[in-house]
Amino acid sequence: MTDSDDFANRLSEAFQEEASEILADVRKLFSQIESIQQNTSTAFSEQLVHIDLALARLHSLKGSARAVSEQQAVTICQWLETALANAKAEEKSIDRVQIHALSFSIELLDELLGLKNGEEHGKERIKAEIGKLLGFTPSAKIQEEAKAQTETLEEPNTSHPLKTSVKAPSAAKADNLTSVRVSIEKLDRLLSESEELLTVKTKTAEYLEDLFQLKSLVSDLGDELKALSQSQPETATINGQLKLLQSKVSTMTKVASRDQSSASLLINRYLETAKTLVMLPVSTCFEGFPRLIRELSRELDKDVELTIDGGQLEVDRRVLERLKDPLIHILRNAMDHGFESTQERSSANKNRAKLTVCARQLNGETIEITIEDNGRGIDDRAIRATAVKKMLIGAEEAENLSLDEVYALIFRSDFSTRETVSELSGRGLGLAIVKEKIEELNGRIELSSQAGSGSTFRIIVPTTLATFMGILVEAAGQRFVVPISGMNRAMRVHPLALEIVDERETFMVDGQVLPVAALTKALNLPASRATSSTNFKYLEMLVISHRDKKAGVIVDQILTEQEFLVKKLGFPLGQINNFAGATILSDSKVALVLNLAELVETIVKTRFMQDQKPMFGLAAMLDRQDNDKQDSHMQDSHMQDSAIEKNQSILVVEDSLTSRIFMRNILEAAGYKVTLSVNGKEALDTLKKSQNFDLVISDIEMPILDGLGLVKAIRTNKQLKQLPIVLVTSLSNEKFKNAGIEAGANAYFVKGDLNQANLLSVIRELL
Repeated sequence: MTDSDDFANRLSEAFQEEASEILADVRKLFSQIESIQQNTSTAFSEQLVHIDLALARLHSLKGSARAVSEQQAVTICQWLETALANAKAEEKSIDRVQIHALSFSIELLDELLGLKNGEEHGKERIKAEIGKLLGFTPSAKIQEEAKAQTETLEEPNTSHPLKTSVKAPSAAKADNLTSVRVSIEKLDRLLSESEELLTVKTKTAEYLEDLFQLKSLVSDLGDELKALSQSQPETATINGQLKLLQSKVSTMTKVASRDQSSASLLINRYLETAKTLVMLPVSTCFEGFPRLIRELSRELDKDVELTIDGGQLEVDRRVLERLKDPLIHILRNAMDHGFESTQERSSANKNRAKLTVCARQLNGETIEITIEDNGRGIDDRAIRATAVKKMLIGAEEAENLSLDEVYALIFRSDFSTRETVSELSGRGLGLAIVKEKIEELNGRIELSSQAGSGSTFRIIVPTTLATFMGILVEAAGQRFVVPISGMNRAMRVHPLALEIVDERETFMVDGQVLPVAALTKALNLPASRATSSTNFKYLEMLVISHRDKKAGVIVDQILTEQEFLVKKLGFPLGQINNFAGATILSDSKVALVLNLAELVETIVKTRFMQDQKPMFGLAAMLDRQDNDKQDSHMQDSHMQDSAIEKNQSILVVEDSLTSRIFMRNILEAAGYKVTLSVNGKEALDTLKKSQNFDLVISDIEMPILDGLGLVKAIRTNKQLKQLPIVLVTSLSNEKFKNAGIEAGANAYFVKGDLNQANLLSVIRELL
């Protein structure tokens, strides 16, 4: 590659980045123009500010496109400028039809810029489509004018001699000197390594505490030796040496205390600065929402007005990336199910359909995003009826559910009105996936609704992903971290003050009866002496909450409050209930971070008077990773009885020993008969020998014969081709999902996102 080729490539990359930023700005400006109320005397003047800004950004894009010879983009920018200039000249506000055409043109322009050099036919096709949208025809005259503008360069003024003195840099260059482009990967690595300083900070604080204890010990020893020297003069020399030691230890303690304080302050400042490098406005997550609502409005024939507020708040980019899909799912759900048709709203004399997305800061560590619609609301009677029909709950229990408990059913993976699995990727599990993704962020989602008036989703997530304030506690000799965000208070209670109500331990707090359980019982760990029924000393209890529910959790010791660095648990440990992650303590030991949302549900809905088996080792943990979810007990029991009654058999094909054990435990606990194979060839031989299997679950990457090859072989076999197949793999790439579809698989799960309830729900649908 020549130097000129290398320069051209770098120039093209710079243009693509700049174009992406400009188009994002223009999208935002068009969205603001659309949000301004039409048919008012001030509409045009309010829009004018945004029109001028859009013209300036499009002009910049046109100049940059000309520099890299993107002729089609130059022409389109001219058309967009002309359309905006005409609206400005007419002094009339831009209506919704016009802004939709302009917005769609921006999306098409973005698509055009994504095409590679040489794909001229595709670029011309997109240009022609934009021309029709904006009312321009790509005539020869326009093309000639565009070409002339491209080839015309500003000539220097030759009436004045050129000066050899160096000019001050232009404003644009000055800006370039104060900002640089850094890859996201480098920023993420910088922040990740910076967060490790928390461990250093904690260790130095503990070393300082040890030094203070040493100082106190030496001081006590000096007092004892001083008293001894009065009766034994020969100890005077030792006493003098001890005083010297006392002085040195005291000096060391003062210096260490000062240095630790300075280091702690510097680490805190450094971490705060490092965090700001990956903080982005929430608006970057909301950017595609106006386009989404416009497209769905056209597709569903629903006239919906979208309002977005609070986009200036800054949140960790990693949080925003993982929030986007759940938010889009809720918006799609609102458009599809939440709003009535235009005709229905008109017949009911309802105002125009409105959808509001609002972000606000709750405190320094959390942000709240609400999605509110004025649609039909949620019919709780329909939810109760569906839950009874699917045998999730009994008819009597359904009638006694509170509204919050009814809404909680919507977030269950096995609650759906669909009769079959709709897509290979496992979608169709609805709001269960949304809830799961948000709770992975240590957040929570709440729902409120009023029939006929609309619904509101309230999502609360941390502003940063990795670090959080927490309380370190101890139970049964193990240490756990309780996030402060979900903790109400810490208190001491006497065992005799606990009352048994409906086979649950309870305690009265502020006039409210709270369910209480020892953390060891909630996690099914061996009971400790501190929380045993024979202990009559005061107990340490934390009051934790999730949504409107509170519970008390008893621990052996409350150790300290500090900032923790949380690490996500990998597969299959990430699927175990009641844990949100893990953190490494200053002594290099691991402490598990508690998921308070799940822990509250476990305490509220689980009866602890029954005999329980202690949880030892990984295999036992995997055996009962989701069995503490009592809200799915009836359904799981029904599935288990059904599987045993039908003697249903499943073949699991997996080369990983851990994954085989994990899958077998889930399926056998649900009542299925399980046979294991380590690769596709062995599985195919097993299937040919015995055709009594009801379903196959297979990994993709395996030796000898992989999962895709196995699926194809089954589909081409006359005796086996109707056999349901589920692919469970670590490969999340879209091409593998598509390959699975083409091969003939019925469902596809990614191991990192695998949830026991989701898997069993899909198996039930397929069988």
